[in-house]
Amino acid sequence: MDSVYIRNFSIEVTRRCNMACSHCMRGNAMTLDISHAYIRNMLSRVRAVHNINITGGEPSLNVKAMRYFLSNLKHRGIHVARFYIVTNGSLSSISPDFVETCCALYDYQTEKVEDTGRHMLELSDDRFHKSAEREKVVSRLSGLSFFRDAWSVGTHVPFQGRKMHSRF
Repeated sequence: MDSVYIRNFSIEVTRRCNMACSHCMRGNAMTLDISHAYIRNMLSRVRAVHNINITGGEPSLNVKAMRYFLSNLKHRGIHVARFYIVTNGSLSSISPDFVETCCALYDYQTEKVEDTGRHMLELSDDRFHKSAEREKVVSRLSGLSFFRDAWSVGTHVPFQGRKMHSRF
């Protein structure tokens, strides 16, 4: 069986979310996580990936899947140039498990160009969250070279339309 190179690959590790933002384009949160079998099957014919976007719901709520995904990448010797993750800035995004997993993903990727503004982990540019926890989260994550608080940079404009619904 031939293996493939993928330029852009997105994996939704969970539909769970610990916020209920009115502008969310993911629709209502669901108690649904990606299965390990699905991860194995997705990677079975992959040779290399340039960009991997880890999404959710809120990715920090399914660290187990992120670790399993990384373990499979390593086991199969799949080359990854770059990971990209956006978190909503809740306290789950500074859990030791999530931070440790992000560090492991960063170490595994081959393209480490954070000084050019391409950061692996970003806090949602989301003025709608108005999270009292945001300052604590930014303070904790700011020590990581691969983190950027997109809110302070103002690079994204949140969608302000009708809520969209999709299936996992």
